[in-house]
Amino acid sequence: MATNYPTSLDTFTNPSAGSALNSPSHAGQHADINDAMEAVQAKLGVGAGTIGTWTAYTPTLTNFTASAITAEYATINEFVALRAEITIASVSALPQMSVPITAVPDSLGAGTCGFLVGPQWYLAWLDLNASLINFWTINVAGTYPVLAVTGSSVPATWTSGSKIYAHTFYKAA
Repeated sequence: MATNYPTSLDTFTNPSAGSALNSPSHAGQHADINDAMEAVQAKLGVGAGTIGTWTAYTPTLTNFTASAITAEYATINEFVALRAEITIASVSALPQMSVPITAVPDSLGAGTCGFLVGPQWYLAWLDLNASLINFWTINVAGTYPVLAVTGSSVPATWTSGSKIYAHTFYKAA
């Protein structure tokens, strides 16, 4: 039997303890499993492109400049995980960063990030549209935290060497 994978799952006949070697066919069982394993290997790939392998990329930055960036992503089927560490040179308005793989709009592309400005940590939030990540400050207004526009002095006056640590996941388009 040729494998049906990855279009659909295969159905194998398991021999029992009392089965003869020809019921089901012993050679057929090996051939079926070999075909299925070759299909699994073809799906998973080899080398650096293997599913789940982290791949470095250089994002495009908007409204801020960086003195250093470490950014990488991994894919599993349509799932994209991304992490980045950005050392800030300057911030002028709401910081934005490009994604390595276009996202499905409104695919719950959100994540957490932290801003390290001087010795102080600030909890932050990120969201994304199809191609850009927006970095938001979390502010306390009243009883509940709310998102505020990050800028040159929000959540604090950014200094050279401040950092953004970002982690997100989303569905690829």
